[in-house]
Amino acid sequence: AAYAAGDLLGALEKLPAATTPAEHGFSAAVKLASGRIDEVAAELERSGDASLTDSMRLLIDVVRMPESQAPVPQAPPTPEGRMALSYALQARGDLDGALKAAREAVSVSPDFGFAWARIAELEFGFGRNPQAIEAVDRALKLSPRNAQALSLKGYLEISRSRIPEAQRYFSEAIAIDPALGNAWLGQGLAFFQTGHREAGLRSMT
Repeated sequence: AAYAAGDLLGALEKLPAATTPAEHGFSAAVKLASGRIDEVAAELERSGDASLTDSMRLLIDVVRMPESQAPVPQAPPTPEGRMALSYALQARGDLDGALKAAREAVSVSPDFGFAWARIAELEFGFGRNPQAIEAVDRALKLSPRNAQALSLKGYLEISRSRIPEAQRYFSEAIAIDPALGNAWLGQGLAFFQTGHREAGLRSMT
């Protein structure tokens, strides 16, 4: 339930020891999404899900390799596979392809909150704020405790000069994930917008 809501740290904290192949696959997904990359391989070996294993290994390669050595993107046509492909294509500089892959993920699984957040992130990067707002709102409806999505929503609120709303979203993101740098930076920017320079500097440092 925590994972579905987007609360990765909460899911990791509640994660029991895996005993079945399906549980090992889920454990690998939670650990990878939470940045515990070194613990993922052992879980994948016991998962028995070839498509999930291929998707996660592609993501691990993307994280560990510099852009110039990014792997040739190959991933199964599953929601997880399309998400892995999206990050791999971004690592190779293909942002249009990355967005297309993320959209393929939600076409396969319309209730995949993390994929909607990914679409929002990419649309924001292209400067298409209305599309980003639509996607991030969909993401937060499905995964209301996704700290990255909450932080992105804060930046989108700043772009609309809605500073109090932005501060609320950044505060929610920080409460869920106190180590999320994007949220602290955004909160600092929001304080600057309201003339509170010292508070902004504290948040950004």
